[in-house]
Amino acid sequence: MAELGAGLIVGQFMERGRAEIGIFLLFRPWLLLLLALVAMRRPAAERWALYAAAILLAGASEALLVQLLGAVPTVQEAGRAAVASLAMALLFDLIGMAAGRLSGRFGMLLAGVAGIGLLAAPGPAGLFERVALPDEPAGAGTRPPLMLLTGLPLAWGEGGVGEALDGTAGPAASYSAIERAYAVRPIDAAAPDALRSADLLLIAQAHPPGPAGLVAIDQWVRKGGRTLILTDPALRWPSGYALGDPRRPPPDDGLGPLLTHWGLRLDPPGPGGALVGRDVDGRRLMLAAPGRLVATGPDCVVGDGGLGADCRLGKGRALLFADADLLHDLLWVGPGADGARRSGRLADNAAFVVARLDRLSGRRAPDDRVRWIAASPESFSRAALAAVFAPGASFLLGLLLLLRARRSSWKKDSYRVIHRPEGETKKEQ
Repeated sequence: MAELGAGLIVGQFMERGRAEIGIFLLFRPWLLLLLALVAMRRPAAERWALYAAAILLAGASEALLVQLLGAVPTVQEAGRAAVASLAMALLFDLIGMAAGRLSGRFGMLLAGVAGIGLLAAPGPAGLFERVALPDEPAGAGTRPPLMLLTGLPLAWGEGGVGEALDGTAGPAASYSAIERAYAVRPIDAAAPDALRSADLLLIAQAHPPGPAGLVAIDQWVRKGGRTLILTDPALRWPSGYALGDPRRPPPDDGLGPLLTHWGLRLDPPGPGGALVGRDVDGRRLMLAAPGRLVATGPDCVVGDGGLGADCRLGKGRALLFADADLLHDLLWVGPGADGARRSGRLADNAAFVVARLDRLSGRRAPDDRVRWIAASPESFSRAALAAVFAPGASFLLGLLLLLRARRSSWKKDSYRVIHRPEGETKKEQ
């Protein structure tokens, strides 16, 4: 119950929007330490029954909570958490046994200081997090080559190396996420010579390539090239340059004639807010004024509610998505140094782009999906009450059994045997 309360209130489980038990596990080592201190002078069987019951009830309650919120925790996830928790309980139990040889409160104080020092050390605490809370999945081997044609300031902050106008230095988090999976080769123009360097291309709101560039892209795809195109009819990317400056991200990528030739039409966004959240392929995306793709020919199939299209052209393939702002870090990177990691991100924008590239390239990558809360606030309240009821009911049941056992013990102790001088034995209450 303490772990649930800490995750829901202190950890802001609902505000994070994740139907995952990770936020609760962050508090578990400290609660296990407290549990070990309370039970340090009890027999070993009682201590380990207490550890096992606490870990089992906490895991069951948290699994029930996230399942009611729209996600199904895996057996592997629960197993990792249980193994890591038992290992921490063993460490704290050994500390308690060693300190329990000292009398009075000094032994408990010494055990508490030793346990806190153990949690503050990078070794055991870091090991617990790596086992119970693995963040980034393991890599998928070699990185396939990927050409990048874009007018967005991804590789460096706007203004170039050493003079970033947007206050950033180095590549954007979106670019870094793509580069971890692919060997990125930026190209300046859609020229035939440049397109020969690889068979996979990412076009993200590029500067208009002109008629020759459109023909080069079309021929390259039809000869077997594969491309992911992020095209935006209403780009909202902020810029430090003045309107009309050619160094600004291009509001129009000039791909309209190419889309028409392929049998597609890109409509502007409808009325409403510029920032919208969408779930696509089981991933949560934050988009800024996305457009809508409409099929006008037989070569392209539109999906994802009009956001995406899949075009089979000759020997090649093109995947399109009607928003390029999704690569802006402000839409998906969370606060703090780990904001771009799986544990800290606010949406799956960069991971979605990598997954679409994987679909084109055939790259097999581990699944790094975040299980997001799919329930309404009212459903969340009911789920939280149901999750709290499980350990609460178990606690009350255990308390009733304990009182019953104590009552039986009191009855036995209330009878005593009196040996009378004449040799008779009589029970008196």
